[in-house]
Formats: sequence, structure tokens, C-alpha cells
Amino acid sequence: MNEQTKKPNSVSKPERIRLDGDIPREYNKYYGKIATAYKAAKFSLLALLLCYLVVIMVRYRSYITYDNLMYLIRDFDTDVAFSGSDFSDITYDDGGDSMRFGIYKDRLCVVSSSDATFYNTAGSSELRCPGTGNGPALYTGDKYAMVCDIGGTSYYIYNTVARVLSKNADGQIQSAAMSDSGVYSLVTRGKENRYVVTIYDDSFRETTKIYKDKYVVAAALDSAGERYVVVSCEINSADFVCEVMSGACNSDVSKNLTFNGYLPLSVSCFKNGSFAVVCDTGALFFSKEGELIREYKYSADSLLLADNSDGALLLTLGENIVASRTRLVLFDTEGNVTREISVDGKITAAALGDGGIFYVCRSELFRVLPDGETLSTECPSDTRELVAYMDNVIVCGETSAATGFKDGGADNSNKSDNAANTENTENTENTET
Repeated sequence: MNEQTKKPNSVSKPERIRLDGDIPREYNKYYGKIATAYKAAKFSLLALLLCYLVVIMVRYRSYITYDNLMYLIRDFDTDVAFSGSDFSDITYDDGGDSMRFGIYKDRLCVVSSSDATFYNTAGSSELRCPGTGNGPALYTGDKYAMVCDIGGTSYYIYNTVARVLSKNADGQIQSAAMSDSGVYSLVTRGKENRYVVTIYDDSFRETTKIYKDKYVVAAALDSAGERYVVVSCEINSADFVCEVMSGACNSDVSKNLTFNGYLPLSVSCFKNGSFAVVCDTGALFFSKEGELIREYKYSADSLLLADNSDGALLLTLGENIVASRTRLVLFDTEGNVTREISVDGKITAAALGDGGIFYVCRSELFRVLPDGETLSTECPSDTRELVAYMDNVIVCGETSAATGFKDGGADNSNKSDNAANTENTENTENTET
């Protein structure tokens, strides 16, 4: 038998080609013309930009100011992610009795007589601006945050980047309001009239002036900044007379209603455009058009605290002269009582949020869930204010702030004693009209 010998396959080696000269490139006349045109346009635009900057610097250099730069960045915001409903512990300086707290774009605003500071959910200071006045008041919306010096003339507007406006009003500031759209109002002392309510658009331009000879307690704007409410009072025959004025910001037509025996204290607008006026002896609920819907009366000197959300109003009332027993009353936008809770003890702070009703009693923080369940946890004894944030609450003390219920209250809260907190459905001392 013949054997065939298999030869391994031969592998050819790569062939190297040496290029001694440049490879000629093909030239396209059409694309060459386009490239030349773009090149000419580029240098022309650069020359125009240079001429524009020279003209601006020579002719309009007086307008190149810090305030104008801040005006240009009023719509800029930082986009920092936030960690749900929990704030890390925050430490700040004690600002005395003038400290104010609020939420602005997932930041905790802490305002004192020395500065305004914005803290993110990680507990870090993102923005600190000195100078707020001796009697600062804080007003927040979806677009801006505003700090006014009550009794002074200065006020300041912030976004998350910087203080975008520093301005002095024409008279002493008595009150203010900030809408979600950025439209805001100032209540100031007037020269010819006793008070002047001035409304500004979101570009800080004056749009409406309202002159009042009565004592203006407060003003409010709806979330869109399209309608206003002005609450004032006077004394007639040794009795208070409350006047509620409402209308559209771009119209001279207004609706005025008067109520005898009421001293107005505050006014707040709901998300649907209706509003409520809290007085010393009762709460008045109005429709968007300014028509009275319902009155809720209570005894004099019983009102302790009041808070509102987009669709509800919360009142804290003392049930006796020393407020050793208090009552929480929750209303909807039409003035209907949706919940009433009696508490054995004095409530020192209360807030209404998405997660229910929060209140402090005897150094303990309580949370009443929408289904009626009540949770509780320890609370610092120096608590000054509760600030609702998402479905939780921030407990603000003299020198620090922290989330009330960590992780939504699943781990550090207990069900409260039913003997201390009971819900009442009947109220013989209060009357509704």
C-alpha cells in the first residue's frame, strides 16, 4: 500500500509595500466652496462679536452691574438630586426669636436677622447670603423664595443659585406674598393712603397697585399669580370690622365683603383658587370668585396655631383658658370639617403635610395618618417650628434641624396612647353658618 504524505499548508507572509511619495488627494470643488463660505462666516461672526463687545463696554458700561447679572440668571437653577423625604441632620447658628424656616425646591431655608441659608437634603449649605433685616419673614413658591424685613424697607428674592434681587420698597413693609409662578406682592405703608398693596410679575416689574385706608393685615396670591386677596380691618362702634377684597391682578374690578366682629389674622389660598381667612373668633371660607362659602366660629382667645396646604386648612384651638387640652380641626377647601382631634395637653407646634397632621405635645412628636392611625416619636425640647416636607416633617430647633420620622416613621415611632388622643365628631361649642 502506498502511503500519501500530507504536507502542511503553507502560510503566505504579508507583503510590505513601501511608499516613497505622498498619496495624491482628490479635490472636490463643491465641498471646497462650502468650506470657504463657512470659514468666511466664522471670521465675520467673530468680528461682529468683537465690535458688539467694544460698543457695549464703551456706551453701556454703566448697565453692566452685579444686579443686572443676577437678573439674567433668575431663571437658572442648580439640579441637585435629593434623597427622598429624609433630611440629614442640619446644624446652624442660633438666630434668636427672629428665625424663620421654610421649604424651597427641596431645600430647607433658615432665615435669621443675620443671613439666609439654603440647605440640601444631605445637610450641606448650598447658598448663604448675609443681610436680611431685623425682622425677617420668609415666603416661598415654586420659582422664587423671598425674605422681607418686616418694619423695614428692604426685601430680597432668591433662586437656588444666588440672590437675584435686592431692593428697597417705597414704604415700611408690613406683609408680603409669593405665588408659585413667581408673581409676588408687598404690603407697605403709604404716603397719601394708609397702606399700599403692590403686585409684581415674575420679572420683578410692577403691574398693579391697590390703595387702602384701612389697616391691611395680610395679602395672598393664588398659585398662578392671577388673583389676589387683601384682608383689612377697622373699628366701628367699638367692634372690629373685617373687609375681604379679591379680584384679578390685571383688572380694576374687585369684590369687597365686610364681616362684623372679626379681627383678621391671616389669609391663605388653596390650589383650586379658593381661599380662607383666619380670624380671632372664626374662620371664613370663600370661593375663587370671592363669594363666602362657610363660617366656622370658635370662642375668643382659643386660636393657638394655623397651617394650610394646597387643599386643606388646619387650626389648633385651646379647649380651656390655660390650653391644658387642645383640639386640632382639619377643613377642606369649602370649610367642611374632615377631622377633629382632641389632645390631652398643650400643642406647641403643628404642621399639615402630605403625610397627615403633625404636632408636638409634651416634647413628643405625633403624626396622624390619613387613615386615622397615630404614630409618635421623641422630639427635642427646643423645637421652634415644624416644616412639612413631602410625606414627612422637619423638626426645627434653636440650633439644629432634623427629619421627624426617619425612613417614614417605620422604625422609630410608636402608636400613641388612645387615651391621650381621641377623635371627636361633634362640637357643641362651635357653630357653622
